[in-house]
Amino acid sequence: MAHIPYGYRIEKGKAVLDEIRSAQIKIFYEEYLSGTGLVLSGQKAGMTQWQATLGRIIDNKVYMGDDFYPAIVSEEIWNKAQLERKRRVKAFGRDKNSFRKYDAGSSPFWGMIFCSECGNEYKRYLYKENELWNCSKYTLKDGKRCISKRFEESVLEDAFMRMVSEINTSELASPLPKSKATIEKKYDDPFRQAEYAYSKTEVDDFDYQTEKLLTALQDIPPEFSGDFMLKILGRIEVDHGGTATFVFINDKRFREELIPYAKP
Repeated sequence: MAHIPYGYRIEKGKAVLDEIRSAQIKIFYEEYLSGTGLVLSGQKAGMTQWQATLGRIIDNKVYMGDDFYPAIVSEEIWNKAQLERKRRVKAFGRDKNSFRKYDAGSSPFWGMIFCSECGNEYKRYLYKENELWNCSKYTLKDGKRCISKRFEESVLEDAFMRMVSEINTSELASPLPKSKATIEKKYDDPFRQAEYAYSKTEVDDFDYQTEKLLTALQDIPPEFSGDFMLKILGRIEVDHGGTATFVFINDKRFREELIPYAKP
């Protein structure tokens, strides 16, 4: 199950454009490429979204269209938006962390790995000339330390290749248990509540995503390929014990142990 991206709705099992929201997406991209800031671009488009959500809209390839979702912006516009975002990241320079962060796009794991304990995204850092992945937050909300382990990128690559080489395709294709979602009441304003409920609506695209998965797995590369990984994975969750849960695009999950980085 996957959330319906902003700008679409489902009719008779197929994704179609939401007339108002898809128009907002187009305006949002146009404003952003004209030099307007991320949040202000969203405001001009009439989108009341958080900055992080707007960033994901910029990054989401679905807006170029695929086999399930029709295109809202052209591939040229989407690519220009990626270049503009990288330019802005570079222009702002380093953040407050003492370690150097890598620009988005420098690794296929960027934006893919999350700490299953505190929920924060993993980032890649330079530590004593070693490139390591670690949870981006070192403390939890209650003040306790997030004791996540650090991993070299090669460890993640090896774990992924072990997992796909041993995967049981029958288990991968077996349907997920269906559950009826309950949408909490978050806003008194009926319009804001309706928008919130819409954002939480899920589309059952399990069969479609599974077909894509099985097709891709017919041609597993002999060595790690970032492009191949991004075709079949939705995210990677790492717990404090050093176990990685690889979440496929059809939401099926498979676990693999990681070897944490040891200080020399």
